[in-house]
Amino acid sequence: MKHPARSVLKSLDTLNRLGIETAEASVYVVNHRLGMTGQAGLSEMGVMGPEKVEAAAASAVAGVLSAIDVATTAADMTKRQLDNAVNKLGKARDIHDAGAWLGEAVGQSLTDGLTLWNRMLTGQVEMLRPIHSRATDNARRLAARD
Repeated sequence: MKHPARSVLKSLDTLNRLGIETAEASVYVVNHRLGMTGQAGLSEMGVMGPEKVEAAAASAVAGVLSAIDVATTAADMTKRQLDNAVNKLGKARDIHDAGAWLGEAVGQSLTDGLTLWNRMLTGQVEMLRPIHSRATDNARRLAARD
């Protein structure tokens, strides 16, 4: 059985780690490149523009794919809940049967909410990956030159 709360915590942990690593690498890369201004580091400076555009484009694509995934998942969950409501309430003999269905529906909604939250966090992780990858690769490469 999946544990949606654990998935959310794992995604939060990954997002936090990638964010910290990106920030640390970016500070190093920006400081290094600023130090090259006016020096013989023009080739490195020329790499920056296309590099940022590529990372931003990859991040945007990941964001769109994530939004589609979240919307599809939410639509599937909604359809399942509505189908379940029609089925259970159509067979309900009394208020107790209806109340039992409502309890199940609330529990499922909480699980579904955690699942959607995890999908959104996973999307944020995927959006950050291209930028993280570029920043950390640059930091390693530039540190090797020093």
